[in-house]
Amino acid sequence: MYTTTNVASFVSGGTPNPNWDRSNHENVEFMTACFGYHLILNLAFMVITYYIIFLLLRRKSKENFLYKGETEELLKDSELGALN
Repeated sequence: MYTTTNVASFVSGGTPNPNWDRSNHENVEFMTACFGYHLILNLAFMVITYYIIFLLLRRKSKENFLYKGETEELLKDSELGALN
């Protein structure tokens, strides 16, 4: 089972490091800042990926809509020609 101290020791070098003082406030701030930047970068990556996919799908749906509209016009023309 992982505990906070096990995770901190793994992140800070794998094995307990005598140079890494867990009670030092600067070390705790460093780990907190790294975690925060990690979250922000993940969120930015998700937003950028979502936006790119959104644009691609919107462009694809517009192409399908135009194609569908052209098909409907051709069907109407053919129906009118058949009625005349």
